[in-house]
Amino acid sequence: LTQIMWKAGDSISILDGFTNVCYVTSEGGRKVTFTSESGISDEALDVYAVYPCDSTARRLEDGLEVIMPSSQRVDTTVMDPKASVTVAYASPLKTETQLDFDNICSYFKFTVPAEDKIVQVILEAGNDEWLAGTVKAAYADGELQTEVVEGRNRIVFSSGSPMSGTYVIALLPCVLQDGLNVGLKSADGRSATHHVIAKDENDVISALTF
Repeated sequence: LTQIMWKAGDSISILDGFTNVCYVTSEGGRKVTFTSESGISDEALDVYAVYPCDSTARRLEDGLEVIMPSSQRVDTTVMDPKASVTVAYASPLKTETQLDFDNICSYFKFTVPAEDKIVQVILEAGNDEWLAGTVKAAYADGELQTEVVEGRNRIVFSSGSPMSGTYVIALLPCVLQDGLNVGLKSADGRSATHHVIAKDENDVISALTF
């Protein structure tokens, strides 16, 4: 995603090396203000931020660790907001510090016909390509650098009602050279598995129609 559209009630974690504080916005738009009653430490020299707010995010000496979830759930074709993990870094700090967020994830799009009554989609990659897991994020010369610390090659995408339309899953960037196993489960208990491969070694699988 090239632009983030915030909405009122969105929250982010601010990690200053001492605490992990949740900040909330009451506004909507491309540029909003986040506030918190507790605030960051007076001794903080810089901050990392994570969207969405994540109490499990951990500050490191040279970055932070965040979790890209391997289980995502939606009830409409709107992507699970907890899955689209973005991070930001700011130094030095000011009274009002601007944060520019970067995605640590990529996106997989697929279409499900209503008549199949699919309620769960399972994506599984081979060749040690990680779709989710714990990621180290750090900035070098203003550029985001990421490294998978503990990866998972499987993502489960579930819906409370039969799927219909085009859906988007957030996952870690990968090429999927060995293809992708796609498992489907329907509301009436049926299941099926598809194996999808790239057309050539330079392709990246980005979309699939069932």
